[in-house]
Amino acid sequence: MSTFKASDLKRAAKAIQELGLPIAGAEIRPDGSILILTEAPRAAPITKDPYDEWKRKRGKAA
Repeated sequence: MSTFKASDLKRAAKAIQELGLPIAGAEIRPDGSILILTEAPRAAPITKDPYDEWKRKRGKAA
């Protein structure tokens, strides 16, 4: 069994934040390992086809 220190968690959280990932939670396991939970990546916005947009603006079916 490993001893856990708050400074270990702070260091791990800081490293994750420096990567630009939002932290959703953390888990300290019995063996002392740290699991940082991040939020699910957001889906990229659906891009519209410029040709379909052109047709829509002119009142034509896509």
